[in-house]
Amino acid sequence: MALIRVNGVELAYEIEGSASPLVLVHGSWSDRHGWDRVLDGFAQDFTVVRYDRRGHGESKRVPGTTRDDVRDLAALIEALDVAPAHLVCSSVGGVIGFQLAASSPELLRSLVSHEPPATSLIPADNAARRTIDEVIAGEKAVSAQIESGDHDGAARRFVEDLAFGPGAWERFPDPLRAKFVRNAVTFAEEVQDPEARWVDHEALRTF
Repeated sequence: MALIRVNGVELAYEIEGSASPLVLVHGSWSDRHGWDRVLDGFAQDFTVVRYDRRGHGESKRVPGTTRDDVRDLAALIEALDVAPAHLVCSSVGGVIGFQLAASSPELLRSLVSHEPPATSLIPADNAARRTIDEVIAGEKAVSAQIESGDHDGAARRFVEDLAFGPGAWERFPDPLRAKFVRNAVTFAEEVQDPEARWVDHEALRTF
């Protein structure tokens, strides 16, 4: 693991493999180790860069917005001289990837976005809107619980009520539960940031 200071924040990162650069962007509650199971496969064909987003893992715990995350990622790609890079993102990381592709397309060669919660793209009259609104209400409840100081309870609530179902928290290994609790504060920040679910669809067309 190495540390690099970009965009005013210190980020932890790792580089493995060779050939074309591939940057991995994790989602909420997680860190760069969320990619552990696929890292060896990727590293056979790419120079893989994975990092902890601000407020996650071993990176600096400073508050930020989705725009800060986008600027962090752009600055990291430039500082490591890996542009244009392939980008693979998960969850909120996918929204960050979309926003980077829209604002700085020259930094990217391709983009894969897995399960991005880009709910701003779903129109009000869409059949899925009710379910999405229920999830958003649940996220706000989890965020309020985090702000009250109950990080353990909030992490469990997210895992069991919104993500994986009843009983899932107890099936998680201790290190994974600890990771969720440690990264809870940044989830609350994302919930409060309207741009964490927003994509400029017209700008993205230029990528």
